[in-house]
Parts: sequence; C-alpha cells; structure tokens
Amino acid sequence: MAAPLTKRQRTKHIDSIQTSKILNKLQSHVLGRTKLSNTQLKAATALLDRTLPRLKAIELSGNLPAGAAMSREQLIEQARQLGMKPDELFAETLIDVTPEENAE
Repeated sequence: MAAPLTKRQRTKHIDSIQTSKILNKLQSHVLGRTKLSNTQLKAATALLDRTLPRLKAIELSGNLPAGAAMSREQLIEQARQLGMKPDELFAETLIDVTPEENAE
C-alpha cells in the first residue's frame, strides 16, 4: 500500500486539480461552449497567477570573452577531432556545410 500523502503533497495535488478545472473552464469559454463574465475571467486569471508561472520574454545580452568565438572551419575541425561528422554538427541548423566550389 502506498504511503499517505503529506499535507504539502495534498495541497499541491488539490491546487493542480483546481488549476486544471480553471484552465478547462477558460478553454471552454474561448471555444464558445460556455459564457463567462468579466468578473469570472478576472478571478480565473488571479487564481491561475497563484499556481502557474507567467511566461515572460527574456533577453540575453553580453559579450563573449576574447577568443570564445570560433570560425566555421574551427567548429568543423573540432567536430572531426571529437569523432563527429560536420553534417551531424550542423544538422539542426540551416547552415550548409558542403564546401563551396569556386564560383566563376
């Protein structure tokens, strides 16, 4: 038999169920299945703020230390030294790793 939940676990479990119910209600409203007043929408938003983190845009900025930037050729050479093929290194990017032929 499983161990009983602690008070903290019970509270977290109840909160997640309530959050799920609120989200379902809001989704139903957005899809036009139910009608919610402005007051109900604001209350739902306030309750969700307690249980779900808000997603915010974050901008990262800064300078790389000297020597941290590598050329394309250096990246390819390092990949070869690690036993990788260049096409594996750039597989998830749009960078073409085929050697450029002399354009006339």
